[in-house]
Amino acid sequence: MPDISIVICTYNPSPLIFKRVLDSVAALIIPLNCPIECCLVDNNSQPPLNEIDYIRSFLAATPWARVVVETTQGISAARRMGVKATSAPVIVFLDDDNQPDPNYIANLADLLRQYPQVGIWGPGRVQVEFMETVDAWVEANKWIHQERDVDSVTFGREHYWTPHHPAGTGHVVRRSIMLQYNHLVDGNAISLTGRTGKSLASGEDAQIVYTAIKCGYDVGISPGLVIHHLIPKKRTQISYVKKLLYNIIASGAVANIEIFPDQKDRYYGKISSSRQILISLIRIIGSSVRARSLTMFQMHSSSYLGHLAGSYQVIRGKQPLWLSLAIRLHDLQYACIPLTELGSVN
Repeated sequence: MPDISIVICTYNPSPLIFKRVLDSVAALIIPLNCPIECCLVDNNSQPPLNEIDYIRSFLAATPWARVVVETTQGISAARRMGVKATSAPVIVFLDDDNQPDPNYIANLADLLRQYPQVGIWGPGRVQVEFMETVDAWVEANKWIHQERDVDSVTFGREHYWTPHHPAGTGHVVRRSIMLQYNHLVDGNAISLTGRTGKSLASGEDAQIVYTAIKCGYDVGISPGLVIHHLIPKKRTQISYVKKLLYNIIASGAVANIEIFPDQKDRYYGKISSSRQILISLIRIIGSSVRARSLTMFQMHSSSYLGHLAGSYQVIRGKQPLWLSLAIRLHDLQYACIPLTELGSVN
């Protein structure tokens, strides 16, 4: 039985990017006492993964890897299939644009031995690499694509998001936590179940982290876990970035409250008065004008609208008409996230 399962979910992957990911997986340094397996979850790709030459070469070179198919579209369904198709007590979820460092598994094995109380690990070093030349504002804001660089191992179990809560890139999750998370989803105790199609609304990664904490585990990041995040040109356009920022912030509030209903009080003060909202918008406009940057305005205003939408959704269960109109005017295409009955997570 393997000690670590690698699960990579994908739908019509970019050959330029996905080949690099698979080459890096094949080149991983695997300790002798740490057998692994790798499962590629094909989420309705055309052509199917098994028919693509470079993927067939990868499978031939790595007998511990295989492809399974999930016909239900969406990252949540694909991940569930990956969990079902593997057996190790620890699962490494790699996105199809996550290129792991050769020592990812070896360093992870050391972390698992040293810190058994940590239920989820994430990379402490995420190095964003753009696949094509990008605008200066994109280079200056690599944090949008989860770039980070920490010097030491850090972890905790706070009931709210902190810098050492691991983002979705390169998530390492104990199987028991994923099974508990799936149980909550099956019981309709939580409502955020990953992105589907063109939607960027997602709180799944955060809710998996909060589920680990709910189960009594710490969560953390380590500089020994290094991921190269390969970003295509289309995900550096402001039309994409503003939707991404909006939805991450808006869904983050709901993700938190559905797992920890007692945190709801933290959001009451986040619903601003009309005067406060006007002042905030004036400040955003002013800073953007001084910088002579329409892009800055779009980023900051989208983030602020996400903050408002998430807070209204948590406190009142819906957003006011004026906010819905503002979201539409910003072309954010955000669907209100349905809150499950608060307090239902046991």
